[in-house]
Amino acid sequence: MFQYQLDRLSRKYFGVPGIFVEGYCDGHILKSKEGDIYFINDKEKIYLLAKNADVYPICIAHYPLPQIIEDLQDKLDSFGPYSEEMLSAHFAYYNENMEKRLYFVLKYKNSFEPKVFIWMPGGYQEIPSVYIGGISKAIIAAGKLLLSENCYRYNSIKMKRLLLAPEYILFWGGESQLVKSYVNNGKLDFVPLGRFVRLTKTGVSNLLEVKEENKFALYHISKTLNLIAYTPFENGFEIDEKNGKVITHAAIMSCGVQNITRTYVYKKGKYKKT
Repeated sequence: MFQYQLDRLSRKYFGVPGIFVEGYCDGHILKSKEGDIYFINDKEKIYLLAKNADVYPICIAHYPLPQIIEDLQDKLDSFGPYSEEMLSAHFAYYNENMEKRLYFVLKYKNSFEPKVFIWMPGGYQEIPSVYIGGISKAIIAAGKLLLSENCYRYNSIKMKRLLLAPEYILFWGGESQLVKSYVNNGKLDFVPLGRFVRLTKTGVSNLLEVKEENKFALYHISKTLNLIAYTPFENGFEIDEKNGKVITHAAIMSCGVQNITRTYVYKKGKYKKT
């Protein structure tokens, strides 16, 4: 017989699960035959956590940087230390999260957005996370990078910094994905940039091209990370490596396809459209 007691609220609204078919996290997380996820709290009661979901345990691991990202790291210039605002937000974020142990990732079967949980007295608690995606279905949570391992677990690794600048940091986000960290309303935040395509060093600037889902983006790397332009085309940016001039190609469809070009030039430390 199953030794734990189902709590009244879960029993009232969702019924009693017929059979538990899988256990995770040393048996504290259970999955019913119906596909629902339950957890056992420290008082030996079972609570419904999610319906129609899957659970992926989190293990500590080590991953080397892919060669393409390692080469990028070697080519990136440093732009000095954090600003005071960045430094304060950085320390606050890591002091808050350094002791947190990540237990599992939960994904609803009708949603792509995962949830990350830690253990707290009395039960499991969701914490803020940023979904990076990519082949490794990467997630950032509590200052750690989570990478999917063969669709049955996530591996937790230390965040690997590629570039430090006064107003932002570039991190590796799994595979060839890049992540930007910056201060948002006084707190450290993370946002996925996209998949690394190329870094072009010109006589006046460093230009970073990444691929988002259905378009390419070009950024000017300096003390701040500035978006120059988008293009839907592979090789849609023409870059003059001497003076840094950028010509972008786009297309609009109105009784046929029309190629639209725009030109950006580097003046006084910034790119401006001519």
